[in-house]
Amino acid sequence: MSPIPWWQNVTPHADVREGRIDESLFAASLEGAVRGTAPDEYSKAEVFFRKTYLTEGLRSLLTKLLRHVAGVAAANPVATLQTSFGGGKTHTELAIYHLLEHSDESLKVDQVRELVEAAGLSRPPACRIVVMSGVDINPLGRKTGEGCTSEPCGGDGLSAWRRGRLCNGCR
Repeated sequence: MSPIPWWQNVTPHADVREGRIDESLFAASLEGAVRGTAPDEYSKAEVFFRKTYLTEGLRSLLTKLLRHVAGVAAANPVATLQTSFGGGKTHTELAIYHLLEHSDESLKVDQVRELVEAAGLSRPPACRIVVMSGVDINPLGRKTGEGCTSEPCGGDGLSAWRRGRLCNGCR
């Protein structure tokens, strides 16, 4: 028996079938999602997860993350995403962001509810989220939207943050 071509085996979303796909959707932006300037497919958790297929790799990463953040299982808190261009790094970041920051909306999607339950939880744990987009980081310093000035800290900014202070006293 020969394999069935994918286009004979699945039904694409209506926007694909009707030829009205927006090609800008292929340029995912975590920063745009956080700021609410990205298309709904990236900025709205429920829409994002309804249009996202959770691969085994993504499922595994999110399950480990949930269990670690909930304190259920120890895991390395650093995940290195190594894929080629178009391999899903930003999509993975978006999944993490929405799962933890917009858990109520995310849980409206069956596959997310099943993922959380498979991790042994009833819902994602409450936690504080920090998103730092490296696109606009200037190593020489910059003024933030809040008017704070950031400068190199003689090390990394994360170290300064861990010590409970930020450069130039900006909090």
